[in-house]
Amino acid sequence: MSEPAISPAIEVLIGTLIDGRIEPAGLATLTVLAREHAAIRRVLRAHLLISEISSQLLAPERGAEPFFAGLVQRQRSELDAQLFTRRVMRSVEMQRGRTLRGATRALLEVVSLSAAALLMLGLLSLSTYALVRVGAQHATQVGRRARDGVLTPIDLASVLARNQELQ
Repeated sequence: MSEPAISPAIEVLIGTLIDGRIEPAGLATLTVLAREHAAIRRVLRAHLLISEISSQLLAPERGAEPFFAGLVQRQRSELDAQLFTRRVMRSVEMQRGRTLRGATRALLEVVSLSAAALLMLGLLSLSTYALVRVGAQHATQVGRRARDGVLTPIDLASVLARNQELQ
């Protein structure tokens, strides 16, 4: 099948795509044409590249380095899409493995800190219980002595006799 010339209708479709005003039917038509004809793919790629460069020039807040890195990545991916995809997927898997190991390590740290906190709470409650028991026993003994010494009936005769001895 011979390659069609880039007609004004196709140029209009490419223009509306770049402007962001393309209708779904026009997008479907342009997709089919680009899939079937290498010449249309080349023209579409060139227009998209020119659009990216012009948007870079018109929007200086976009950094030149990320733009250039993205452009290089795009060209690499077009050269060997399968190899590029494998490299990217391998990189993603390695990052996922590091993330999983990091999450596991963080989980183990949280669990060990929780166990340490529970152990400290147990020791604190045991210490408090022991102090209360020791304090209660001591208070009981002091209370008995006070009760025996103060609350027993006073023997008035012995107090008077003791006073006379002291005089």
